[in-house]
Amino acid sequence: MGGNDVGNDSREDHLIFTLDDIKPLRDGAKPRALIIDGPTLIHTMADTKARNLLLLLSQCCKAVVCCRVSPDQKREIVSLVKDNVPNVRSLAVGDGANDVAMITAAHVGVSSLRSLKYCNHSYLFKFQVGIRGEEGVQAVNASDYAIAQFRYLTPLILKHGRYNYIRMSNLICYMFYKNILMSMVMFWYNFFNAYSGLKFFTEAAIQFYNLFYTAIPILLYATGDEDLLPSTVIQYPELYRSCIANVYFSVSSALPNVEFA
Repeated sequence: MGGNDVGNDSREDHLIFTLDDIKPLRDGAKPRALIIDGPTLIHTMADTKARNLLLLLSQCCKAVVCCRVSPDQKREIVSLVKDNVPNVRSLAVGDGANDVAMITAAHVGVSSLRSLKYCNHSYLFKFQVGIRGEEGVQAVNASDYAIAQFRYLTPLILKHGRYNYIRMSNLICYMFYKNILMSMVMFWYNFFNAYSGLKFFTEAAIQFYNLFYTAIPILLYATGDEDLLPSTVIQYPELYRSCIANVYFSVSSALPNVEFA
C-alpha cells in the first residue's frame, strides 16, 4: 500500500496477495516490526479490508512505528486496536497538544510533564516536579496520569501499577468477607428472635466494626504491603503478566473468602 496512485482493482489484488503472505507470520518465531507513514495510513484507514489487514499484521509484530501522522491518525490507530482486539487495555503516552486525541481515545492516558511551558507552584505541588517545555499543558490536562520523564513509565506500571492492583484485589475480597460475616450473624440470629427484626449488635458496635475493627487492618495493609521488592518487579517485567491475566481478582479468588465467611 505504498503509492497514492494505486487504483481500486490493483489495491484489491495487492490486499489478497499481502494477506496470504501475512498468514505464515502468525506462527513465526522471528520478531518483526512494522513501519508505516502518514500518507500510506490515509489509504489504509479509508479501506475496510486494508484496515483489517493492518490490524492483523500489527498483531504479528513486536513493534509498530507510525511516522509523520496527524493527531486524528494517532487516535484512529489507538481506536483500531482498542475496539477490535478483545481483552486489550490500551495505554497512550504523549507530551504535546497533538497527542490529546490519542490520549483521550485510549483506556489510560499518560502525559509527560516536559510539556509544561510554565512551572507554576500549582503544578509543582500536584505533580511533584515540572520540566520547562514548549508545548503547553494540553496533554497534562487530558491525561489520567502525569509523569516528569518518560523513563518513569516503567515504575509507574511495573511497580505502582502491580502493587495497587494486588492491594485493590485483596481489598475487594476483604470487603466481601467482612460484610458477609456480619450479615450471616444477623441472618442466623433471626431464627432465635422469632423473626422480630431485633438486632444482635448495637448501633455503636456496628459503626465501630466498620470504622475501627475492620478498617484499620486493611489501611495498614494497603500502605505497606509489598509481596516483592521494587527492584525485583522492575528487573523481571514478566511478573506483570499475572495482573493482565487477573490472577489476583477473579471468581476463583473471591469464592474462598465468601465460603470462609
